[in-house]
Amino acid sequence: MTGATGFVAGHCVRELLEHGYQVRATVRDLDAVDRRTHLVELADRLGGAVEFVQADLTADDGWDIAHAAPAGW
Repeated sequence: MTGATGFVAGHCVRELLEHGYQVRATVRDLDAVDRRTHLVELADRLGGAVEFVQADLTADDGWDIAHAAPAGW
């Protein structure tokens, strides 16, 4: 899910988690933990899993990791 901390993507993450999907989400800055805390709490509450990968739509870095097969999923 690109831009998972945004308003629309956040609702998409919720929907995916509610339907049992494991979510890999891109964020611009992995160090900005406060911007994604609500998604971690949501996944915990719903018994789901969300993984964060740093990637930015304006750069090529990070997208290879974002598209790689998740470990253990």
